Amino acid sequence: MSSEQAGGEGKDWFLYNKRMKPPRLAKLRAYAKGYFEPALERFPELKGKVSLTVRKEGWLAEYKPRLHIIIRESDLDNPLPWRIRYITAHELVHLLQFQKGIGMGDRRKVFELQADFLAFARGSAYDFLMRFPTECTRDPCDHQFKSPYFRCRDLFREGCKTLSPAQLKARAERLQTLAQEDDSWELPDYRKMVSQCLLDDK
Repeated sequence: MSSEQAGGEGKDWFLYNKRMKPPRLAKLRAYAKGYFEPALERFPELKGKVSLTVRKEGWLAEYKPRLHIIIRESDLDNPLPWRIRYITAHELVHLLQFQKGIGMGDRRKVFELQADFLAFARGSAYDFLMRFPTECTRDPCDHQFKSPYFRCRDLFREGCKTLSPAQLKARAERLQTLAQEDDSWELPDYRKMVSQCLLDDK
C-alpha cells in the first residue's frame, strides 16, 4: 500500500498532497467518507487510482501527473449534499474520459455535457435535478437558470419549485434509464436527448 494512501487506512483513494494543513485534511477526510467513497462504489474501475486534494479553487479533475480531483474548500464549509454528490460523480466521469484519451482540448462543452449524461447512468440524476429548485433564486421563474451546462428550459415545462420530491425522483429515474440505455462514448446531442426525455408528454 502506498504511503500516500489516505491515512494508511486502506481506503481506495490517495492523498495528492501529503503536506496538506490539518484543517484541510480533516475536511478532505470528511468529504471522502461522506461523499467520495460512496460515489466510488459506482465507479469500481477507478478504485485505487484517484488522488484527492482540497484547494481554494476547484472543482477540477486532472490527469497529470496522475488522476486527481481538486475539491473546492468553500463547498465543504457549507455543504449542499446533492450539489457535492452530483459534482463528485461528474468529476469521476471526467477521469474515465481521461483514461480513454478523450475530454481534453477542443470541444470542451460537449465533453462536459457527456460527463453529466454518463453520471446520470451512475445514479446522479436526482442530485443533478435537485440543484435547480434549491439553488435558483430567480423569482418569478424565467427558465434561464443554468446548472452548469443545462438550462431550466431544457428540463422543465413548469417552474421546478412546484414539483414534489416524488415528481423529481420520477424524472430522475427517466434520466437514469435514458443514460443507461445509451451508456456509450459516442457524442450525440445530449441536450436534445435530455429535453426529449423530460419534456415530451409521457
